[in-house]
Amino acid sequence: MKKNCSLNREHYREILEEALKVFDFRLFRERENKQATSPVIYLRHDLDHSLSLAYEMALLEKELNVRSTYFVQSHADFYNPFTDSGTKLLREIKNMGHEIGFHYDLNYYKKNGIDFNKGFLMEKNLIENLIGNEIRSAARHFPHKEIAGQESFSVSEFSLYDAYSPLFIKSLKYISDSGHSWREGCVCQHLHKKQDMQVLTHPVWWMGEGNSWQKKLKKEGEVQAKTLTRETQEIIDYYEVYLKKR
Repeated sequence: MKKNCSLNREHYREILEEALKVFDFRLFRERENKQATSPVIYLRHDLDHSLSLAYEMALLEKELNVRSTYFVQSHADFYNPFTDSGTKLLREIKNMGHEIGFHYDLNYYKKNGIDFNKGFLMEKNLIENLIGNEIRSAARHFPHKEIAGQESFSVSEFSLYDAYSPLFIKSLKYISDSGHSWREGCVCQHLHKKQDMQVLTHPVWWMGEGNSWQKKLKKEGEVQAKTLTRETQEIIDYYEVYLKKR
């Protein structure tokens, strides 16, 4: 494998192709399936910025026969899974054979005076109805942020797999690209160890355009702004025609 460990789609493909030589990729909902004969990777993606980039990542993985788990928010600041386009993208990701999990945010509940358990269940049910599947796994957004009362909340109360439980953290090697930075070196540098792993990546870092995290986020902002401008113009055009006919 090339030693250029830039976070881009070319290197992501290289990582997957190399991992496929040794590893079995499993979904989070398959954690307690029968023991694998090969080392296992639980590949996970937290969707914080873009469903479109997540879809591009899902397509690349499908091409290589890799399955992964996409954790989606119901109230993200940068995308809406309940629009026509958002629903279509999320369902297509699911139909490729990937798992859809819930990326919940306790801080959102706290700020808005929503009971943790009631908020979690409400959002989980909304996403389940959207994709037409039961959600079996969840991952917290900003897991290291301390929030008053968080000790009273547990994903296990809903019989879901928790991406941050000992089952996925203590018994597996955990590697994350959070903040556009690997904590212990690129995941490609760990593949030769052939140990079971949970690998977290964010589609915006790998599928986004630019050679820095700042440029990738700015570019994604520009793309979303252009989309909003286009959709606004479509509404204007519609009403101009509609009002002439009144």
